[in-house]
Amino acid sequence: MIIIKTTNMKKQIKLAAISLFFIYQANVFSQTMNEKLTFLKPILGKSWTADFKSPNGQTTTKVSRSYELMWNGEVIKFTNSNPQLKYFEEGYFYVEDGTNKVMFFSVCNKGGAQKGEVLPEEGKITIQGQTTIRDKTFDYKDTYEFTADGKMTDRWFQNASGSWRPGHVVEFTKSM
Repeated sequence: MIIIKTTNMKKQIKLAAISLFFIYQANVFSQTMNEKLTFLKPILGKSWTADFKSPNGQTTTKVSRSYELMWNGEVIKFTNSNPQLKYFEEGYFYVEDGTNKVMFFSVCNKGGAQKGEVLPEEGKITIQGQTTIRDKTFDYKDTYEFTADGKMTDRWFQNASGSWRPGHVVEFTKSM
């Protein structure tokens, strides 16, 4: 019978977890990434967390996102969750056949879907397209802006009521 002290077991588990993390990171970055997707590298392979704020700036809940390179570097998978609101969204960044444009598509458990073109801009990534929520479709624009200290600010705008108005502003920090 082998007896392992609890502290040694915790150290072994921690070392195993760290090793798996580095193996995962090496796998993510060893994939050949589609050249058209390279401007998305600032979001890739990271988990992001933030306080979700209403348009008036009041914090309402916590939100987390992750971006993972998959399918031999041809797709970036996006997950967005807000457990307090029981909200989950999954989407994909990909190069669209025929147009050769970088596109984004997502669906959420609340009955919504988004599709848009993804554009690189100086210091930010912009998604412009349409969103559908419960049989109502409208235009939206989502920007991811990056700071030198490693933060990402997500600003969402939409015209569901006719004129463009701001939606959420979420300031993310890397949690991994």
